[in-house]
Amino acid sequence: MTNQEILEAVSFPVGLRQVNYVDDKGDSHQIPDKQAVVRTDTGEALSVVSDQYKLIPYSEVIDPLLNTMRKYCGTLTQRASGVRKDPIRIEQNGKRIWLETTFNHQITIDKDVILPRVVYGNSYDCTSAFRMITGFYQVKCTNAGALIKPGKLHGFGGGEFSRKHKGRGEEIPFNHVEDHLKKFLDDFGLMTTSLQSLANTTVPLDKAKDIFTKYCGKRYSEKNELAPESAWAFYARITNYTTMDFKGGQRPAERRVDLALREILKEAK
Repeated sequence: MTNQEILEAVSFPVGLRQVNYVDDKGDSHQIPDKQAVVRTDTGEALSVVSDQYKLIPYSEVIDPLLNTMRKYCGTLTQRASGVRKDPIRIEQNGKRIWLETTFNHQITIDKDVILPRVVYGNSYDCTSAFRMITGFYQVKCTNAGALIKPGKLHGFGGGEFSRKHKGRGEEIPFNHVEDHLKKFLDDFGLMTTSLQSLANTTVPLDKAKDIFTKYCGKRYSEKNELAPESAWAFYARITNYTTMDFKGGQRPAERRVDLALREILKEAK
């Protein structure tokens, strides 16, 4: 998809409308302190929010993000197939969106190529603030790549930046988004040492079996006999399985990978 196609996909009109209910007599009453986010092109209500909610149209977020990406040579992630085929994902008729990109700052651990990955999100249904999540891809194929949230590995800069849809109407600080992205990319190389430590250690086999069963499931574990391997290879085994079997969605899968990594780092020797 081109930048223009992405902007067109998220530029459907939305507005805030008052929320009413009809009593037993058929009279309509406004519900105080509440308002609805409505697609004005279809009339569909996307959510009910407080009167403090600040509507941030997707296009106003995505346009500056695309410009920032271009400045830092970001590449929109495009897969051959699957639910995450397109770099922009629009969920439930516009209630939520996610934009995914990678950057050409790769490192290599053993034979695995690692790329920085950034996901931007926004919503009209209060399930997500405007947010930017930095992590990295372990590139295996067009569909496999695991997001490790920052802060879990020594020297891994970045983190999660978010801005809620409420307050006193302050503007989204897009300069902070750019600063956040720049720091993440500058620090990306620093995590090589921490990741390489996984390649030079192992997880005791009994502990590895427990971790694998916990995060991949007993049935899958019984079909895959584990052998001694590096902590990195063991981590890659879990991420490869998890990213192929989301079990309820991408974010729960990423959460499982994140928790598995914590245990691997704790047990690696």
